[in-house]
Amino acid sequence: MFCFLLCISCNKEDDFVELSAYDDFMMELTIYFDTNNLNESYEFEIIDYKTNSYDELISYPSSFEGGNSKSPKTVYMAVKEYKTVGIKIIPIKNIMGFRFTIKEISPLYPESLQVLNIEENINGDTEIFYDFETKEYSIVNN
Repeated sequence: MFCFLLCISCNKEDDFVELSAYDDFMMELTIYFDTNNLNESYEFEIIDYKTNSYDELISYPSSFEGGNSKSPKTVYMAVKEYKTVGIKIIPIKNIMGFRFTIKEISPLYPESLQVLNIEENINGDTEIFYDFETKEYSIVNN
């Protein structure tokens, strides 16, 4: 019985990683609208991903819409320099392209260390993931 109780107490708490020791980074997503339809409304969704203290990739969905699209829309998300982070962009209406960067938050921000800078046109759902351990990224267009 003691062995059973000992095994039960060795659960997720043993897998916990204290993230406060990791550096802070900012994911910055700028959405560009169709220049042929500047007075049109826009709509898009994003899902940002962060690895939590239990090594689980957690998703955080958001929706955005506006009355006109004369200026690009920029969204900021803070993350820790830990394992995998990323974003999924779901264009719904009047979205032409995006720019996605990941930069270290430091006293020099926004001129601080930049680990990722991608700018592309968008035709469908796009997922971008960055791995802080391998320093590699992936892009999947659907």
